[in-house]
Amino acid sequence: MGEAERLAPASTSWRPTYVTQQLRTARQALALGSNRVARAALRVLSGEDFTETEEASALLRTLRGRGAEPDDVMAALRRLCALTPVAARPR
Repeated sequence: MGEAERLAPASTSWRPTYVTQQLRTARQALALGSNRVARAALRVLSGEDFTETEEASALLRTLRGRGAEPDDVMAALRRLCALTPVAARPR
């Protein structure tokens, strides 16, 4: 196994479950009006955790940026919660 494969976020067996849990937490937080909790839950994810890798990476950059406008952050949160996470890869 190469270094890139070893470090790929979705390549470990626990990662898809972790991503699903973070998305669930973010969705619940948004439903309760807690944007900060939703943002914290999603910031730890990688664009490679989603099937739409490039879009997810751009949205995550918005979440991580200190100068992002609140409306842009909210739109990024909602869109990330709607994206499809990468499924577990067979061993």
